[in-house]
Amino acid sequence: CGLGLGAMIYSFLKEEPDFLPGLVVNLSGWASIVFLVVFIKIILPVSPESLWLITIIAILPFIFSGIFLASLFTRQSDKSNILYAFDLIGAGIASSLTIVILDLCGAVNACIISAIIAVSAGLVYRNFRIYSMASILLISSLLFCNIKFSLFKIPKLPTKDTAYAKALFTEIGEVQ
Repeated sequence: CGLGLGAMIYSFLKEEPDFLPGLVVNLSGWASIVFLVVFIKIILPVSPESLWLITIIAILPFIFSGIFLASLFTRQSDKSNILYAFDLIGAGIASSLTIVILDLCGAVNACIISAIIAVSAGLVYRNFRIYSMASILLISSLLFCNIKFSLFKIPKLPTKDTAYAKALFTEIGEVQ
């Protein structure tokens, strides 16, 4: 849904600025961090049953990624078959690595690592390298601090009624 929305938003652009791909991959990474902060520090402790709010915030990184992919396929339309092959190969590798990263680092750190990977794509774009390097350093610092000081922990669910506490919540956090 988010990738499709991003592609649709891209289709409304009259002209694509040169900086757009670098910008949206950085926004995708930072949107993941914003989601993490808002989800763990605000939504879960106060209103974990607000799935509509969680969905709105969680979709943002995918919207930016959809804009990026639409831009990439538009700019390189003559190589779309190669791009799509690499997209599928990357998805296969990422799905395998996701399991490993989740097992080794946990869900929160996996989200931060995915943000680092997203902003790293901005290094390809000359006019966005400095911003991408700064983003990588800042988000990596956040990862280090989270590993060292547990800044973001999935909180206990604030209710005894677990009717809305899906398996995911009961797996990643304790239910009070």
